[in-house]
Amino acid sequence: MKEPVLAIISESCPEAAKSRLAAFFTVVTLPPDPLLASPVSSHPDMLITIINKMLFCHREYYKTASDKIDVILSLGGLNLVCVNSPRGAVYPLDVGLNTLILQDQQKLIARRDTLAPELLPYLAADAKQGYAGCSSLYINGTLVTADPSMIRAAQKCGISAHLLPQGGILLPGYNTGLIGGCGGVWNSTVYLFGNPDSCAQGRRLKEYCQHANITIVPLCDEPLSDFGGIQFVKTVKT
Repeated sequence: MKEPVLAIISESCPEAAKSRLAAFFTVVTLPPDPLLASPVSSHPDMLITIINKMLFCHREYYKTASDKIDVILSLGGLNLVCVNSPRGAVYPLDVGLNTLILQDQQKLIARRDTLAPELLPYLAADAKQGYAGCSSLYINGTLVTADPSMIRAAQKCGISAHLLPQGGILLPGYNTGLIGGCGGVWNSTVYLFGNPDSCAQGRRLKEYCQHANITIVPLCDEPLSDFGGIQFVKTVKT
């Protein structure tokens, strides 16, 4: 039986991963934002931030993806906030909505000087990493990342953090992907795009999860890959 939860993913995710995820949740796929670089243009962590029952997205992207966004708003009981910050394919114009959400605090970690102004009231810690959401997973109150700057941001928030080795994650068009883009966390379970045993970073994540009694569910039988992460939203409608 599916949980009353939306799993928001990139439309570029492998079909096997979509099907496996759809066994647990209602899946909503996001289309590309034509203003972003092609390899990451449909990654949820580049496109939307959901916090405090509000969904933040760029005004121009809403014009592109209003059908999918409206489904998320309706089923999740969310309010839409369109941001108007400058948007583009080159950093820092691409990271205005790239945030790591601390769900239990309804706060976020992001780089202050690249963050959309509408999200500043929720900022718990200023990070050096502009791709904060891509870089990390927040697992039951612990930030897990290969980025030392995100470890320091976690410390500013008074939350625990676990450092992974770098590299080994696939993201076509880039030298490496990031662990936050490889999946998402819901109800003490980490759902991953690919096999964590395919690289040292994934193996270390698996070791951490085993030690912390966290379940890992690989969604497809491929090397660990960055598709922009999974954003989960509890539904208020069926």
